[in-house]
Amino acid sequence: MKKSLRILSVVFALLLILPIFHYSPLLAEGEDAITGEETAEIPSADMARAFYLYCFDADAVLFSKNENNTYPPSSTAKMMTALLVSEAYKDFSESITLTEELLIGTGGGSTGYSRGMTVTVQDLFDSLVCQGATDASIILANAVSGSVNDFVREMNRRAKSLGMEATVYANPTGLDPSDGQTAYTTAHDVSLLASVLYSDGRFMEASDSPSCYIESLSKRVYNRNNFITTWHTNKYYDASVSGMNAGNTTTAGYNVTSVKVIGGVTYLCVVLGATADGDVNYSYEIAKELFAIADGSYGYVEALSAAKVLCELSVKYGNESDYVAVIPSRASFVYLPISDGIEERISVSWGTFEDYLSAPFKAGTVVGEATVYYDGVPVDTVELITAASVARSKTSYFLNIIRGALSSYVVWEIIAAALIILIIFIVRRLYRKYGSDIFVVSNYFPLLKKKSPSDYDDIGEDDIGEDDIGEDDVGEDDVGEDDVGEDDSFDEENAD
Repeated sequence: MKKSLRILSVVFALLLILPIFHYSPLLAEGEDAITGEETAEIPSADMARAFYLYCFDADAVLFSKNENNTYPPSSTAKMMTALLVSEAYKDFSESITLTEELLIGTGGGSTGYSRGMTVTVQDLFDSLVCQGATDASIILANAVSGSVNDFVREMNRRAKSLGMEATVYANPTGLDPSDGQTAYTTAHDVSLLASVLYSDGRFMEASDSPSCYIESLSKRVYNRNNFITTWHTNKYYDASVSGMNAGNTTTAGYNVTSVKVIGGVTYLCVVLGATADGDVNYSYEIAKELFAIADGSYGYVEALSAAKVLCELSVKYGNESDYVAVIPSRASFVYLPISDGIEERISVSWGTFEDYLSAPFKAGTVVGEATVYYDGVPVDTVELITAASVARSKTSYFLNIIRGALSSYVVWEIIAAALIILIIFIVRRLYRKYGSDIFVVSNYFPLLKKKSPSDYDDIGEDDIGEDDIGEDDVGEDDVGEDDVGEDDSFDEENAD
């Protein structure tokens, strides 16, 4: 008996720890599409060695030519010089006394800085960034690293840290090396550097200023970027362009790096190795064409409306509703070329995490996601949410709990096991009491037990007392004359 109980207990325990797994993939799926316009071509594309047009907002390259080919860096090297100076000096009001060591390599200077002068970092920085002064770049290189050579090593180290793998600098000025050294960069690498400087407020302020006043020299210097100033020519001035850098060398040709906001969208343009013809500078011409094409051929397209109902999910235990609408958490605007055939290149796929929801839940509950694709490449992801709140029906929820409990395999296992244990317990108690007669039914139901004559012999005189039969039990009418004859023997003792 004990062995049987142990076996049943083990079986019961195993039934209780059976694991139940549930996996919910994306169950509901669908598609959507949009339309647009064609892009244009770049008329002066052949007049530069390389160019690169990038959209900050969309994190997308719109146009490029030879963006990974290497060319002399020219004045773009001063952008790296400016970055290292900005990172080295937190306070531009700091004063620097110009020593002979700091002036090594300046060749007398192009701005007018000389030995013994006390200048601020701000003056040197404005001369470098706004005017493109080579002597300011040499002085700052010596001040930051102790020597030009050490500063150049830091320039190349910093370039690698920014991912500018195809860039090597030979000096902080960008002038063509004359000592057998080589220097080169790419349009793509310049865009990486420009992206970092775009978030540097001090650099952008100086590079976007038409002119800067140098306190220590008591004179004003003018920006070399013709997008920013009309000092040299008003042919290319554009008030919507912000900063960054422009210059040229004999080997490098003309280059320009600029930022422009068009319709609230920010673009970065890099042009390297452009030519010039009289008063026509093709570095500016190409940049203008790229900006114009971006303005007319690219734009944000609503790929998915925030009000669009993508599907309806069934609702369990809902108080007033059996379903809820599913909508995007926001509209999806994707920066794309506007073209007539774009409906074949853009699609939206969506899915929900479950095929139903259990109340209660609030409007805005995330239930899935939608992905926007352009030419099969994902360009945006939007969460899907419930369009309304649904309260729980207490009655429905309570009835479902009962229904679920009764339909649960585990619950019936527990009930069955409990009954088995109860039966075993009762049988053991009865076995201890009745032994081998445990299955004799009359042991539990005495009225069913058959009486034998011996059962009646067990009743003796002592079983009937004087009080058992009273006077009231025998009345005068109970014994008549006919009941007692002459021969009947009757005395008082028997009457007792």
